[in-house]
Amino acid sequence: MISPKISHPNLRPVRATRTLLVAHSDHYWLEHLVLGLEQSGYSVHIANSGITCVAKMRCITPEVLLLNPDLLWGGGDGMLALMVTSTSAVMVQIPVLLLVTLETNMALANSLRIAVNDVLSLPSSKEAIADRCLELAETKRSERPRLFKS
Repeated sequence: MISPKISHPNLRPVRATRTLLVAHSDHYWLEHLVLGLEQSGYSVHIANSGITCVAKMRCITPEVLLLNPDLLWGGGDGMLALMVTSTSAVMVQIPVLLLVTLETNMALANSLRIAVNDVLSLPSSKEAIADRCLELAETKRSERPRLFKS
């Protein structure tokens, strides 16, 4: 039997698609983020409210959660509290990238900064966002300080 690696030297290993969840209330930013991340090879799920985000988190296990602090119906702080107090070990370890814009409630965003892995100001290039998501996917959420105690 001929090894596929030998018979087809141009074949490259397929990179597993990384799954992301973008939780943002602004449809413009959702479209912008999804388009850029999908072009970078990610599988992107979206949520435009805290309720939808919780439902999605129960169905999929994203490698990174991109979170708007001003998320409607639950808010960014509510999502983080839910994740930290979850009985699911998987949910507790999902890295969180906080997305802030000029319209973001900065008092809320500043209070959440120590509860997330990183903060990204929008607009940012799609390459910068995709690279940061890749870095976060390779880290563990438990390696960061927590705002909420379980």
